[in-house]
Amino acid sequence: ANLEPLGSSDALVALFRDVSGELAALGLALGASEAWADRLYIEDRRGALLFSEEELDEAEAAQSRLEAMYNVDAWSSQLKGRLSSAELLLQETAPDSPREGRSTPRGSRGGSGAARGGGTMTSEERVKRALKRLEEDVPYHVALFAEPVSLRTLDGIDAMGQPAPNNK
Repeated sequence: ANLEPLGSSDALVALFRDVSGELAALGLALGASEAWADRLYIEDRRGALLFSEEELDEAEAAQSRLEAMYNVDAWSSQLKGRLSSAELLLQETAPDSPREGRSTPRGSRGGSGAARGGGTMTSEERVKRALKRLEEDVPYHVALFAEPVSLRTLDGIDAMGQPAPNNK
Protein backbone atom coordinates (compact mmCIF):
# COMPACT_ATOMS: atom_id res chain seq x y z
CA ALA A 1 0.00 0.00 0.00
CA ASN A 2 1.17 3.52 -0.80
CA LEU A 3 0.76 5.42 2.47
CA GLU A 4 1.84 8.99 3.01
CA PRO A 5 3.40 9.83 6.36
CA LEU A 6 1.39 12.11 8.59
CA GLY A 7 2.95 15.47 9.37
CA SER A 8 2.57 15.49 13.15
CA SER A 9 1.85 13.27 16.10
CA ASP A 10 -1.40 15.22 16.58
CA ALA A 11 -2.54 14.22 13.07
CA LEU A 12 -1.53 10.62 13.77
CA VAL A 13 -3.44 10.58 17.07
CA ALA A 14 -6.54 12.04 15.40
CA LEU A 15 -6.42 9.40 12.66
CA PHE A 16 -5.90 6.63 15.23
CA ARG A 17 -8.93 7.75 17.23
CA ASP A 18 -11.06 8.00 14.08
CA VAL A 19 -10.32 4.52 12.79
CA SER A 20 -9.76 2.41 15.91
CA GLY A 21 -13.42 2.42 16.95
CA GLU A 22 -14.60 1.55 13.47
CA LEU A 23 -12.10 -1.30 13.21
CA ALA A 24 -13.17 -2.64 16.61
CA ALA A 25 -16.78 -2.68 15.37
CA LEU A 26 -15.58 -4.85 12.47
CA GLY A 27 -13.92 -7.28 14.89
CA LEU A 28 -10.43 -5.93 14.27
CA ALA A 29 -9.65 -4.42 17.65
CA LEU A 30 -6.20 -3.79 19.03
CA GLY A 31 -5.25 -6.12 21.82
CA ALA A 32 -7.57 -8.81 20.51
CA SER A 33 -6.67 -12.42 21.17
CA GLU A 34 -5.75 -13.06 17.55
CA ALA A 35 -3.89 -11.21 14.83
CA TRP A 36 -5.98 -9.54 12.16
CA ALA A 37 -4.48 -11.67 9.41
CA ASP A 38 -5.45 -14.79 11.36
CA ARG A 39 -8.94 -13.43 12.01
CA LEU A 40 -9.37 -12.72 8.29
CA TYR A 41 -8.06 -16.14 7.23
CA ILE A 42 -11.49 -17.38 6.20
CA GLU A 43 -12.19 -20.19 3.78
CA ASP A 44 -15.36 -20.43 1.75
CA ARG A 45 -17.26 -23.70 1.33
CA ARG A 46 -14.93 -24.85 -1.42
CA GLY A 47 -11.81 -24.16 0.67
CA ALA A 48 -10.76 -21.01 -1.17
CA LEU A 49 -9.64 -18.05 0.89
CA LEU A 50 -11.96 -15.04 1.03
CA PHE A 51 -8.91 -12.78 1.27
CA SER A 52 -5.75 -13.28 -0.75
CA GLU A 53 -2.37 -13.77 0.89
CA GLU A 54 -1.50 -10.25 -0.25
CA GLU A 55 -4.59 -8.85 1.50
CA LEU A 56 -3.75 -10.82 4.65
CA ASP A 57 -0.21 -9.37 4.55
CA GLU A 58 -1.71 -5.88 4.22
CA ALA A 59 -3.95 -6.55 7.24
CA GLU A 60 -0.91 -7.63 9.25
CA ALA A 61 0.99 -4.48 8.23
CA ALA A 62 -2.05 -2.32 9.03
CA GLN A 63 -2.29 -3.86 12.48
CA SER A 64 1.39 -3.06 13.09
CA ARG A 65 0.83 0.54 12.00
CA LEU A 66 -2.22 0.90 14.22
CA GLU A 67 -0.37 -0.55 17.21
CA ALA A 68 2.38 2.04 16.65
CA MET A 69 -0.31 4.72 16.42
CA TYR A 70 -1.76 3.48 19.70
CA ASN A 71 1.62 3.97 21.38
CA VAL A 72 1.98 7.49 19.97
CA ASP A 73 -1.54 8.26 21.23
CA ALA A 74 -0.84 6.87 24.70
CA TRP A 75 2.57 8.53 25.05
CA SER A 76 1.32 11.87 23.68
CA SER A 77 -1.61 11.79 26.11
CA GLN A 78 0.74 11.08 29.02
CA LEU A 79 3.09 13.89 28.07
CA LYS A 80 0.26 16.36 27.54
CA GLY A 81 -1.34 15.31 30.82
CA ARG A 82 1.88 15.90 32.73
CA LEU A 83 2.34 19.32 31.15
CA SER A 84 -1.29 20.21 31.83
CA SER A 85 -0.78 19.24 35.46
CA ALA A 86 2.14 21.65 35.74
CA GLU A 87 0.12 24.33 33.96
CA LEU A 88 -2.71 23.90 36.47
CA LEU A 89 -0.21 24.28 39.30
CA LEU A 90 0.82 27.61 37.80
CA GLN A 91 -2.80 28.74 37.66
CA GLU A 92 -3.91 27.32 41.01
CA THR A 93 -4.95 30.10 43.37
CA ALA A 94 -3.27 32.72 41.20
CA PRO A 95 -4.69 36.14 42.06
CA ASP A 96 -5.57 36.66 38.39
CA SER A 97 -6.92 33.12 38.01
CA PRO A 98 -10.63 32.42 37.45
CA ARG A 99 -10.26 29.96 40.36
CA GLU A 100 -9.56 32.72 42.88
CA GLY A 101 -11.79 32.43 45.89
CA ARG A 102 -12.28 28.68 45.38
CA SER A 103 -10.10 26.39 47.45
CA THR A 104 -9.98 23.66 44.79
CA PRO A 105 -10.72 23.42 41.07
CA ARG A 106 -14.12 21.98 40.14
CA GLY A 107 -14.10 18.20 40.13
CA SER A 108 -10.98 18.11 42.30
CA ARG A 109 -10.91 16.36 45.64
CA GLY A 110 -8.48 18.72 47.21
CA GLY A 111 -5.61 20.99 46.55
CA SER A 112 -2.19 21.15 47.99
CA GLY A 113 -0.20 23.74 49.84
CA ALA A 114 -1.85 27.12 49.90
CA ALA A 115 -4.74 25.91 47.78
CA ARG A 116 -5.95 23.62 50.58
CA GLY A 117 -6.00 26.50 53.01
CA GLY A 118 -7.72 28.78 50.54
CA GLY A 119 -4.80 31.25 50.51
CA THR A 120 -2.93 32.56 47.56
CA MET A 121 0.64 31.85 46.58
CA THR A 122 3.13 34.15 45.06
CA SER A 123 4.07 33.73 41.42
CA GLU A 124 7.45 32.43 42.54
CA GLU A 125 5.82 29.74 44.71
CA ARG A 126 3.59 28.64 41.83
CA VAL A 127 6.56 28.43 39.46
CA LYS A 128 8.56 26.42 42.02
CA ARG A 129 5.68 23.95 42.43
CA ALA A 130 5.27 23.54 38.68
CA LEU A 131 9.01 23.06 38.16
CA LYS A 132 9.13 20.51 40.98
CA ARG A 133 6.30 18.57 39.30
CA LEU A 134 8.08 18.62 35.94
CA GLU A 135 11.39 17.60 37.53
CA GLU A 136 9.63 14.64 39.14
CA ASP A 137 8.11 13.65 35.80
CA VAL A 138 11.31 13.80 33.71
CA PRO A 139 12.94 10.63 35.15
CA TYR A 140 9.73 8.69 34.51
CA HIS A 141 9.62 9.70 30.85
CA VAL A 142 13.34 9.17 30.37
CA ALA A 143 12.97 5.64 31.76
CA LEU A 144 9.84 4.99 29.70
CA PHE A 145 11.48 5.93 26.40
CA ALA A 146 14.70 4.07 27.30
CA GLU A 147 12.94 0.72 27.85
CA PRO A 148 13.79 -1.88 25.17
CA VAL A 149 10.13 -2.29 24.15
CA SER A 150 9.75 1.49 23.79
CA LEU A 151 12.97 1.73 21.78
CA ARG A 152 11.74 -0.99 19.39
CA THR A 153 8.41 0.78 19.09
CA LEU A 154 10.11 4.11 18.36
CA ASP A 155 12.33 2.39 15.75
CA GLY A 156 9.19 0.94 14.15
CA ILE A 157 7.53 4.36 14.11
CA ASP A 158 10.64 5.82 12.46
CA ALA A 159 10.76 2.96 9.91
CA MET A 160 7.14 3.68 8.98
CA GLY A 161 7.99 7.35 8.49
CA GLN A 162 5.44 8.40 11.08
CA PRO A 163 5.90 11.16 13.67
CA ALA A 164 6.90 10.18 17.19
CA PRO A 165 5.02 11.53 20.19
CA ASN A 166 5.62 15.11 21.20
CA ASN A 167 4.55 17.28 24.07
CA LYS A 168 2.89 20.10 22.13
